[in-house]
Amino acid sequence: MGVSHEEGWCTTTNPRYLLKLSRIRPNGRKYLLLVCAAVRHLMPGPRTEIANRVLTEIERFAAAQPRKGVQTHIWRDVVQRAIPQISGPSSRSGAANNDSWLRFLEHRLGALSQIRAADVNVVLDSAFSQIEYRTRTDTATEVRELAARLTPARRLAVPGWFRRLLGASVPPEPAANLSVQQLRDEIVSRVSPDRQEAVRATWSGITDTTAATTQTYRLIDEHIQQQIAEVTARACDLIREVFGNPFHPPVIDPAWLQWNHGAVHHIAERIVASGDFTDLPVLGDALEDAGCGNEELLRHCREPHRHVLGCWALDAVRGRN
Repeated sequence: MGVSHEEGWCTTTNPRYLLKLSRIRPNGRKYLLLVCAAVRHLMPGPRTEIANRVLTEIERFAAAQPRKGVQTHIWRDVVQRAIPQISGPSSRSGAANNDSWLRFLEHRLGALSQIRAADVNVVLDSAFSQIEYRTRTDTATEVRELAARLTPARRLAVPGWFRRLLGASVPPEPAANLSVQQLRDEIVSRVSPDRQEAVRATWSGITDTTAATTQTYRLIDEHIQQQIAEVTARACDLIREVFGNPFHPPVIDPAWLQWNHGAVHHIAERIVASGDFTDLPVLGDALEDAGCGNEELLRHCREPHRHVLGCWALDAVRGRN
């Protein structure tokens, strides 16, 4: 029997598959917040001041309660109104290389004023590509340094007749900084603990420096695979954080929101307004005190994992799903 879509949602490590499943309950606002979360938590490197301001303005707009019957052009009415200089060529020329997502958002929101699942994929792919490039570059530099330590330094030139006449001694051949075994240990220490024994086994029988150097360069691919796996898992976590379980969306009892003069709703709004998610366990306690028995909702509020604007639990309480 094949895996059900709901089971796939809970277990897959493929963010593209999650975004495909999210389309059973498409939500442009959530896709917009998911793009912002991906930029903040997955994109490597620093962001320009303008890029940070764009993120803040978009998040503020998407988190606020919409005005009924009012159509808002997000790029023109939200971003450009708050940041007039964003429309000039100087803002684009001053954007960092890792702000390619900003140019993409300008294009998509400027043309359509909405974000779709496919657009989230574009931003995620950009993050994965940048992480792979940075990992490859940084690891290659480190590997070259390790390989250089394996090779003995050059022997100094033999003193000429004049130095021999003065009695200068011939310097000894310098020793290598690292033995093959020491180099292996350096490599093993740089990979994730769950991969260390497998990597150590690949060095079995290697004794000469040429083979050791070749094996060292395989660390580049090892590091890239490790980093991509980690960032892919984080991308899946962000998608689930924003969409929850689209096959079983939470049902909020109005009585929970009326309990204690609307305490549950007030706590949720305060968390969103401040962007401080440390009070989510307090929201969980308030929900339970109000009579909520939804274990998944309570657990999500109390578990110590990354929360972002668009969090499905907060949106459910605020009536934004």
